Amino acid sequence: MRRTWIHEAETLSPAAKYEKAFNLQNLADTVSAAYGVDSVTWAKTCTANDQCDRNQGEFCAKREGKSEGRCIPGWFGLCHAWAPSAILAPEPQKDVTVNGVTFKVNDLKALLTYVYNRVETRFLSQRCEASTSLDTLPLDANGRPLDATGARPEGGTKQEFKGTGTQYEEKILGPFDVEPGTMLMAEMKVNKGDGEFWEIQFYSNEPDDGESVGCYSLSAKSRSCLAKVPANLKKALVRLSSRTNDFEYLVNVFVNAKVSTQYAFNGNAKKLLLVRTTSRYISESGHGDRDNLASRIDQFTSADEYSYILELNGKGEIIGGEWAGDSRLGHPDFLWLPIQQSAAEVNGISYEKVRDLVKQSLGQ
Repeated sequence: MRRTWIHEAETLSPAAKYEKAFNLQNLADTVSAAYGVDSVTWAKTCTANDQCDRNQGEFCAKREGKSEGRCIPGWFGLCHAWAPSAILAPEPQKDVTVNGVTFKVNDLKALLTYVYNRVETRFLSQRCEASTSLDTLPLDANGRPLDATGARPEGGTKQEFKGTGTQYEEKILGPFDVEPGTMLMAEMKVNKGDGEFWEIQFYSNEPDDGESVGCYSLSAKSRSCLAKVPANLKKALVRLSSRTNDFEYLVNVFVNAKVSTQYAFNGNAKKLLLVRTTSRYISESGHGDRDNLASRIDQFTSADEYSYILELNGKGEIIGGEWAGDSRLGHPDFLWLPIQQSAAEVNGISYEKVRDLVKQSLGQ
């Protein structure tokens, strides 16, 4: 469940509290088998953190009272449920006690996250699922990708790497000498296995001194990762690994490539509008934040600015457009918009009961 839970020896998990408060049986086991430690059957078994890949952010996650668990990355959780619950549900304000069981604010947030794992959504724009590599991607006469996957880098030096890796083994390619402001692109084709995780890392002197961008192949056979070299960082590595099985890979690395930010005009457009949008969004809090965060919400709020050109015909109708300037590379592919919670029950946890708990927390 939600990765911001606080696990303490004297405190039951939110699922266990729900089970006790409403006199249920084996609910915690059901929840764990669906989305918790017991669901991660692909992960390495462990008894301590030092048995896990700490470089990949893994911890030995164990259920209460168990001596053995699974090596699970710190990012693992229900982010796809946390987002709609944060958008659609009010934030709990105070603790609630039911049948002698006290649900703290962070318990209620966890339960909200869980029941919002069933949600009606709307998908806006398009998501690129093409497996074609960028150097063979079909382009139109203006150099735009025909399947709208984004800007294409040009030039640079290409280096090819072939090899094999075993489960949990990390393969490191490089270091590469890079120039700030240019692009580093890595294309990975997996001939066997998944090659589940890979990362581009820029640094100055030491590999851990710098900035990283993660890329996930999600079991696809081919994926590309593109990143702009930050200022003052002149070295780069490409790391890849698989948590699920052995793998065989082919990686092409393009060093010091460039992407044009020049706009190619649409000959049918009678008017162009430059639109600048500032998007404000909220990130998750840390493990130690247990209470209502309304008074400190600015600490978790960030903003990104995007530029876009709209092409209009003589009637003022939009006939096209594209990302402009730096937004050609740095922009969201799509918007995944939650509409409403869509299930009466999620693995034994009632949406209505959780909603009532939150109402009590709000004093309603």
